[in-house]
Amino acid sequence: MSTFALRMNFHGGTRERFDGPGIMVSVANGRGKILTKDVFRDGDILDLPITNGIADQFTINASATGYRDAGLIGYRPPDGTAKGDLHLMLVGREAEPSFPPDQWPTDWSAPLFHRESLITAIENGELQKTSAACLLNILEATRALPGGAGLLAAITEINLAQGGEDSRGRRQTALLQDRALVRVRSSFRQLLIQAGKNTIGAAIKVAHGRPLPGEKVESFKEVRFPHANLQFTLFDPQNESDVYADLDMDYHRNALSHFMVEYLPNAILGARTHPGKIYALRWMVSKNGRPGPEFAPPYVFV
Repeated sequence: MSTFALRMNFHGGTRERFDGPGIMVSVANGRGKILTKDVFRDGDILDLPITNGIADQFTINASATGYRDAGLIGYRPPDGTAKGDLHLMLVGREAEPSFPPDQWPTDWSAPLFHRESLITAIENGELQKTSAACLLNILEATRALPGGAGLLAAITEINLAQGGEDSRGRRQTALLQDRALVRVRSSFRQLLIQAGKNTIGAAIKVAHGRPLPGEKVESFKEVRFPHANLQFTLFDPQNESDVYADLDMDYHRNALSHFMVEYLPNAILGARTHPGKIYALRWMVSKNGRPGPEFAPPYVFV
């Protein structure tokens, strides 16, 4: 049996190398057998046994006191290689979003909004930091899609105000911890389709509200990653140039995992998808060899 030497790279919520205690890492193979449960530090090597079968899909979880767990499900070492790197992000449980000016891309000044507008809305108590982080996650992930610049340009209204559970029913533009309620041009739908079936697919729309009389509702979901994919639900009145849109990101691509881990707790217990978890998941899948640039929204968790 051969082994794959996996170097463990730990990062904090700033995307810099993790400056904290030793990390407890547990590893299970594709058959569910626990292979390792031990303390690792940044740069340590984890040896994975390779059998050239189903067992070579590993679930890796990292945990440390005071931090949210980090991990990946179904990690498979690249064929024909003997060593590689895995990047995991641990965000502090009490960490909050921070919006440093040097993180803000110059091409985000228009047509979206200025950083100063976002900061003012937060300082005036009009917007929660977590809702601001959710919006920036969505915009950065959208920007990284094929044709992402066109999608961003097709957003006609972003309201930097805190929304509530009734905002969508009232068709109000607003921001929540787990979604952005915006208006987009009617061309937005075609732009999503043009991204390609390997990028965007049809999605279940029932959890995103009922249509008003005369509206057509469609939902599209990114399919590129195992975690932290975008979903776009469009409420099209079909006789106007602008369309009301519910934009969000989910923890899991797998429908059953999404239903059990996210939908049920949100629907029954009033829990909400946390932008810090989305931030870490999307960064990890982008950093670990998935298609597209590294996920780097213009803020950090500190």
